Amino acid sequence: YGEIDLVSGAAGLDAVIRMSRGELARIIPGLDLTYPFSGSASGEFRVTTRGTAIQVDGRFTSPLLHYLNEGFHFVSARLTWDGDTIAFPELSFEYYGGSVGGSWQLGTLGQVMAIDLAADGIDLRQLAPDLGGRLSFDVRGGGPLGEKNGAGRFRIEGLLIEPFQPTAAEGDLELRLSLEDLRLLIKGAFSPGDNDITVNAVIPFVEEGIAVDLRGGFGNMDLLLPWKG
Repeated sequence: YGEIDLVSGAAGLDAVIRMSRGELARIIPGLDLTYPFSGSASGEFRVTTRGTAIQVDGRFTSPLLHYLNEGFHFVSARLTWDGDTIAFPELSFEYYGGSVGGSWQLGTLGQVMAIDLAADGIDLRQLAPDLGGRLSFDVRGGGPLGEKNGAGRFRIEGLLIEPFQPTAAEGDLELRLSLEDLRLLIKGAFSPGDNDITVNAVIPFVEEGIAVDLRGGFGNMDLLLPWKG
């Protein structure tokens, strides 16, 4: 549901698209985009064409937006597109029970991404049933898709990995994002004590199933079992 204001002339096209509710799978191709976003949304987009050049600038909200099979809740974003670079210079959403905000952009011709995001309170049990705790992180950087294109710091509160005792962890995080999956490399330490941890996680966008490989060593043996006495 919505309306379109359209002005077309020799110089090109100027359009304003206002929607109270619309399906992104139908709207995105009309903005000359080919990305597999889906879900209902409301917002306003301004589209300008001059010859073969296009400029899209808009804001929208969505209760649930999908990229392929991966869901993002309560999305609020500004979107720009110039025929090469798709960008979300203002972006916020809920992801696995936590909140995420920042900016993201992708140069489609060179397949180069730039990212600046911070997350708080992501529920690890929703990601992997064998894990517990809340993940927070900040990540920023840029690089080709599928290679290292972001890095930052992370912290996990209330980390629970059976049969170990609840603990906390913090350290460095490296992100590799492609159009098919998200890969995280985490290197840090359990606390308290000298307890190293390394985690490799793969979150696929196309198929179900998250792979997590966790390795570590314990200098503080109290984290292993509830010792008594």
